[in-house]
Amino acid sequence: MSPPLTFARGTALYVAAVLGPGVLTLPALAAHVAGPAFLIPLVLILVLSALLAATFTALGRRTGGASDLAGYVSTAFGKRSGLVVGLLFYVGVPPGVAALGLFGGQYVQAAVGGGATPVIVAAVLIAATYATNSVGLHFSSSVQVVMTSVLVGLLLVTFALSVGHMDASHFTPIAPHGWTAIGPAAFLLVWVLTGWEASANLYSSLDPASVVKVAVAAVLIIATAFGAISVLVLGVLDADSTSVAPVAELLGIVLGPTGVFVAAALALILTFGNMNAYVAGLGAIGRGLTVGRLPWRIPPLAIPTAIAILSLILTTGKHDAARMLVGVTAASQVPVLLLSCLAALRLLDRFTAAWWSAALASMAVAALLVPAGLYLVAPATITLATVAGGWWHRHAVLREAVRHRGDRRPRGCTPIETSTADRAKPDPAGRAGLGTQAPCKAPAERAW
Repeated sequence: MSPPLTFARGTALYVAAVLGPGVLTLPALAAHVAGPAFLIPLVLILVLSALLAATFTALGRRTGGASDLAGYVSTAFGKRSGLVVGLLFYVGVPPGVAALGLFGGQYVQAAVGGGATPVIVAAVLIAATYATNSVGLHFSSSVQVVMTSVLVGLLLVTFALSVGHMDASHFTPIAPHGWTAIGPAAFLLVWVLTGWEASANLYSSLDPASVVKVAVAAVLIIATAFGAISVLVLGVLDADSTSVAPVAELLGIVLGPTGVFVAAALALILTFGNMNAYVAGLGAIGRGLTVGRLPWRIPPLAIPTAIAILSLILTTGKHDAARMLVGVTAASQVPVLLLSCLAALRLLDRFTAAWWSAALASMAVAALLVPAGLYLVAPATITLATVAGGWWHRHAVLREAVRHRGDRRPRGCTPIETSTADRAKPDPAGRAGLGTQAPCKAPAERAW
């Protein structure tokens, strides 16, 4: 057994699971929607992050880190519910992968120009992540930690160099688009919540005595990173700024063109690393779904890659393409988080601190369904397709059993050895004996 992770490395892995290139762009998107008032939902989302960290850490303690969100939901509500969670990840996250590609492309565009640069860069990054994962090339956890450290370092340097250029007048009016704009801004920031499920998986690798300290440190680092870049976006660039690469623009103000190119290069590397991690995770989910869970066989990376490319094609030419793709992914993750928190309420000991964290998180996540609006069509379609698929598969098995009732053994069953005398006995219903037909074991149950 390998020794437990140190406090520093455990914290770095937690932060790496949550903090990604989205921090380079999301604050600017949210500020454009709600103005300075977006800081209010940002604070609430960060508090919700702490509740999710506590909830998932408690679930990890319960299972020793041997399960994932789909596993917890399956245990609490049944296999089909767990399958829905898996499919929401598998189908709902790829548009977010395309959005990450656009984030990186927008930083390259800030450096080299070109109206089609974001789409071209995103397409290249999607193809590259598919290729690297298809041949089994993944970034190790050490590389992920290094890349996240570079990201945090970039944010710290940007803050230190730009803080002197802040203008207090940029923070007023607080809600230029009305207070109702806080809801859509909060919905965009759901991305901040993605990755906290790693709290459960990392539990088994940590010293139990340091788990809480690691989770608290990770929450504080992530909150500081998002808070710092958000204040800079408002104070230096203004909420009305149309910049899609805010860190590049900030560094451009203090360092000139060199700062823009440095930000673009780092953003591109960090984006590729984060996309690679997402695609690797989707491949693992796909392998689980296509082995004994779905009635068809598909290469694990084929569907998510196709969805990412299709998402990119459908949003090409739209000025808010990245925002739309973030919305689709956020809408798929809100039901996942809600089901996971509800599962925690059933699996954790009642009225403990972790149970109350899950209860509060459930209410907060449920509230995010309101601003999701029409974006919920995507997860609703996935859920209905899963239910319909289960119905189709169940009836297909029954039809096959009826078609083969001549030998009274559905395809795939294993005959049970019986004696000739037993096979000659009539059954309790008074029907003729089985003759030479041997009874059989039922085929293995599917997740449907």
